[in-house]
Amino acid sequence: MTDLGALPQSFSYGSGINDRGQVVGMSHVAFLWERGEMTSLHPSGHDSQTSAAQSINNRGQVSIQVFGKSGGPASAGYVWNDGDFTRLATLGG
Repeated sequence: MTDLGALPQSFSYGSGINDRGQVVGMSHVAFLWERGEMTSLHPSGHDSQTSAAQSINNRGQVSIQVFGKSGGPASAGYVWNDGDFTRLATLGG
């Protein structure tokens, strides 16, 4: 077992791992943990302060859920790929 640590907030949890040993999860915002270092993956310019990385594939692409204000329902989904965020379209709901 490896302690992932946390970003400046008080908690963290992992939610996905790939064959390269990269771990994603939430520490108040989405993170990527790789080779002992935790990096925030929260999309800049979004009005929410809370996000969670849900999964990571073997190419290192991460799915991220950004929550509405005050931790409400998800307001946006993103894919992070090598430093770039792509906002996912909704199904109209």
